[in-house]
Amino acid sequence: MKNVFNLEYELFRNVEREKNKKLSSVVLILLIPILCFIIGGSVSGVAMQLLKINDRSIGLIISTGTAIILLFMLVKFKERRNVSSLGLRLGKEAFENYMRGFGLGLLMFTGAILVVVILAGGEIKFEGIRFSQILPFGVMLLGWIVQGASEEILIRGYMLPALALKKGVKLAVTVSSLYFAALHLGNQGISFIGFTNIVLVGIFTTFYALGEGSIWGVCGWHSAWNFAQGNIFGSLVSGMQLGGGSLFAAQLLPGKDLLTGGSFGIEASSIVTVIFAIAIAISYMKLVRRIRENL
Repeated sequence: MKNVFNLEYELFRNVEREKNKKLSSVVLILLIPILCFIIGGSVSGVAMQLLKINDRSIGLIISTGTAIILLFMLVKFKERRNVSSLGLRLGKEAFENYMRGFGLGLLMFTGAILVVVILAGGEIKFEGIRFSQILPFGVMLLGWIVQGASEEILIRGYMLPALALKKGVKLAVTVSSLYFAALHLGNQGISFIGFTNIVLVGIFTTFYALGEGSIWGVCGWHSAWNFAQGNIFGSLVSGMQLGGGSLFAAQLLPGKDLLTGGSFGIEASSIVTVIFAIAIAISYMKLVRRIRENL
């Protein structure tokens, strides 16, 4: 059987078959995502001041949306390849993959928080959404859709395949997953377990994307996971509380940070560590099965 860590996945071939491509250097590949996010954040700050808007969900949309646009421009005009080579080929399958990933994200977080409440103590109260909250709630959902897509496009869509073609798949998976986690080092309450869990998320979404041959599914998964945290269960999202209201309020007992994640939120819970370890094992076995079927 062929090694799982090979270049024959559709996600890598999308880039490799672009005849006119001029891939950036390894140094630039590593710099581009963080530069896009920094510039996006700056554009958002200026726009919010000019428009005199103080809404974090709008800021999230502008900053991460700008990062996506910047990357698209770089891929199209500097590297001379189609944006679809980022794992974003359009079609019916793209929508189905996105919605399947979105549903899985909702299911995984719901399962995670229910286990945390059962083992760590606490309760989940129904809050509901008042009429005046419908618009902010919808804008926050849009914010998570754009934000989740931005991280997946820049890391799994751009960095992962580019590094794999330059330096090999194993190194690309390792570096991109660590890089993804490093983007969260400045977040409030980050801990060793929190950092480890985000690395595991990176590995899981990598295997997931390789299995589907696109990043539509992981874009949906990422957005749904964050949306479920912040606006379905009212939890912290990687240490952040962005508002928009929530359907439920998850109230966890204090003093059990190993189980609850403390001030970083559920993503720093040891329970989530187990969940993503299982998710990685399942997605890895699916890749192995796919390789065997293609022999």
